[in-house]
Amino acid sequence: HDTLERLTAIRVPTLITVGADDILVPPAFSEELQARIPGAAFTLIPDAGHVHFLEQPQAFNEAMLGFLAKHRSR
Repeated sequence: HDTLERLTAIRVPTLITVGADDILVPPAFSEELQARIPGAAFTLIPDAGHVHFLEQPQAFNEAMLGFLAKHRSR
């Protein structure tokens, strides 16, 4: 299932988050998504793995709330 070529069609604000220590979906894959989605934001969550949003909720929430505030008008 390879949809990488379709990512350039995404036209909505996109935030990609990943844990720095994720072994299931390594950060390099998320960086590839960011590179292919126009204007995508990327946040690497330190000291966290695949469930970074639970392992580091403060860092994840800060990234998400900052992103949402930046795109409030949409």
